[in-house]
Amino acid sequence: MNPPETTNVPSRTGPDQPGPAFEIKAGLLARNTILNLLGLGLPMLVGILAMPFTIRLLGTERFGILSLVWVVVGYLAFFDLGLGRATTKFIAESLGRGDAGEVSRILWTTVFFQTVLGLAGTAVLALGTPLLVDRILRIDPRYVAEARVSFILIGVSLPVVLASASFRGALEARQRFDLVNIVKGTSSTLNYLLPLAGVAVGFDLRGIVGMLVGSRLVILAAWIILCLRTFPGLRRGVRVRKENVPRLLKFGGWITVSNVVRPALNYLDRFLIGSIVNMTAVGYYVAPYEIVTKAGILPGSLVLTLFPSFSHLQGREDKGRAKTLFSYAVKYLIIGIGPVSVVLVVLARPILSVWLGPEFARASTPVFQIMAAGFLLTALADVGLALIQGIGRPDLTAKLHTAEFILFVPLAWLFIRRWGITGAAAAWAARVAFDVLALYAMAWKVGDMKFGRRELLERGIPQGAAALGLLAFGGWLIQSLHMTPFSIAAPLAGFAVVCAVFVLTKQEISWVRSGLAQLLAGVQRRRQGA
Repeated sequence: MNPPETTNVPSRTGPDQPGPAFEIKAGLLARNTILNLLGLGLPMLVGILAMPFTIRLLGTERFGILSLVWVVVGYLAFFDLGLGRATTKFIAESLGRGDAGEVSRILWTTVFFQTVLGLAGTAVLALGTPLLVDRILRIDPRYVAEARVSFILIGVSLPVVLASASFRGALEARQRFDLVNIVKGTSSTLNYLLPLAGVAVGFDLRGIVGMLVGSRLVILAAWIILCLRTFPGLRRGVRVRKENVPRLLKFGGWITVSNVVRPALNYLDRFLIGSIVNMTAVGYYVAPYEIVTKAGILPGSLVLTLFPSFSHLQGREDKGRAKTLFSYAVKYLIIGIGPVSVVLVVLARPILSVWLGPEFARASTPVFQIMAAGFLLTALADVGLALIQGIGRPDLTAKLHTAEFILFVPLAWLFIRRWGITGAAAAWAARVAFDVLALYAMAWKVGDMKFGRRELLERGIPQGAAALGLLAFGGWLIQSLHMTPFSIAAPLAGFAVVCAVFVLTKQEISWVRSGLAQLLAGVQRRRQGA
């Protein structure tokens, strides 16, 4: 069986969508994956280069506080009640049905509610900051005043952040990942460069966070302008429709549960380390975590395209294409991300030594290796998450995340008290493994992702998993025999040969080439237009 080529959509136009309606094609998905890779990869490189200087200039304690400020911003995004995700879901479904006129009503409704909810979040953070800074976190008294003002300042940006999510969701639903990545890449780059620039000119944490808040206002303006260009019907005025609210809140309500619990699952270990051990240990834990999450741009580049694609296909009621898309996403992650996990495990100590120095390498290598081993599992879990939510069952993922929270909190507490930051990483890996198993069980039962043995073999999933197993064995030998890290090149070459012969088809290679060709053609058109 070949990769999904086309999902037909009526060639219908409307006030919010000029020209023929788009189609979900293999080339489009490949192009968007490459765009996402560039949009996520360039800021990641900036972050890798900037972070060591930021840590040295700020100090480990201040950097630990700044990392928690970033965490709070991500966590308080739950105030959007899932409306950002709902925007993408329902606009994609509307476009899948050819009903472009619904776009304006959905988008302006979510933007209105996002702004109101963001103001509520600002108030909550302002009231909770004294408790967080003075009672919960063990912050050096020299930095308490800076931390208090920084958390309040970042709360001010919440209405802007939440409104931005709706405009971005509309562009993602329209598969305009070229525009999305221009703005998002700029925002992510500023997130790393502004702290470095601020500390270089003598700003403390208060000045740095103030610069970050100002940048978010500029980014919101960019989202608005691009949405007005993509959906001209939005210019006819704000259309807040009460009849859209129940379905948006029903879907978004369950997303909210995940938005509350999932960030807590991802970041609770940092707060536990900060309260059980100290803030310096948080810095040692965050560094390898940041490397693994930045490497997440590789699977994330594909996964980002899946949720709007599954939602679009749901609008078309095309389960066959959704099943094909799901299976190939799993295979590509196994053969594309699995090798990255193996390489990160083998090269963990050299990477940390070169990037952050021997001291970080001694303290953080075991954490890095555990997280690198679980890296593939996080990517596979996101495919299942995108499918379940894309078919309109966010209630299932919300219940799963709640159950994981109940299990994970005592496990993380116990592991951190016993083994410190290494225990925190082990608890994280155990939770991720459970997440994958549960999500794929849901995909099998609710999403109708049932594959027979012959079907799996035709799509190359078992072959890809076997090839990855051989590569992992080669990495284990290199570690056991204390061979040079560069020895990993030999098993990697063997893995590539096996995949080319037994896993990938010619048409799949053509799929990727099609995406590259579309991307290069777009770049050429922009140059000619300039």
